[in-house]
Amino acid sequence: MSIGGSMSKSFTSRMAVKKGALRLLTASIGATALSVFSINVYAVPYEELIQKHSLANGIDPNLTIAVITRESAFKPTARSHKNAQGLMQVLPGTAKFMGVNPSNLYDPEQNIIAGTKYLAYLSRIFNGDLTKVLAGYNAGHGAVMKYNGIPPYKETQNYVRFVSNRYLALSEGESSGYSYQAASYQPVSYKPVNYNANSNFQKPKMNDSEQQLYNSLNNGTTIFVRNY
Repeated sequence: MSIGGSMSKSFTSRMAVKKGALRLLTASIGATALSVFSINVYAVPYEELIQKHSLANGIDPNLTIAVITRESAFKPTARSHKNAQGLMQVLPGTAKFMGVNPSNLYDPEQNIIAGTKYLAYLSRIFNGDLTKVLAGYNAGHGAVMKYNGIPPYKETQNYVRFVSNRYLALSEGESSGYSYQAASYQPVSYKPVNYNANSNFQKPKMNDSEQQLYNSLNNGTTIFVRNY
């Protein structure tokens, strides 16, 4: 369905948060507090596809919605200067790695499949740590592993704050219409992939201000996903 078209009434069903103001609870990533504010939440485009493929890959659909909001604002034809494409701004190489034909990234369903598979992949690598998963989605898992947490990139730090913020707001609204309970989700329990077993990897040096920011952003928030 085109984003520019009228929204189906089905978007106000199971997955859609009912229209209304939600009060975001005070949250923090380390010492950096997220502000408390009110937002209006409306029906979610592509909600059936988001629910289907998020749950199939063990990801909370709220997280997928939050990612799409930041990545493309639900524009299926969005393309970045780095050639990230579609709703979840998936790179062609990532799509191929996730088993999706890169030529299909402007198809909403194929893009959501690739994006949710990649979120699940990152969640396995980082043991369900939300901050690392989101940082990896934005900057690449290699950068997160290099810094053992959120890289000291302003874009990535802002990305993690925004998506975490939106995810918390959506999760708070589950009682207004979602058909599943947050309590049914548990942190993933996969063993992390050891990419450094045969390398001489060393954590790069950071100055005092970089180290302080790094420490404040890397306390490890847990992402809720369904265990199968």
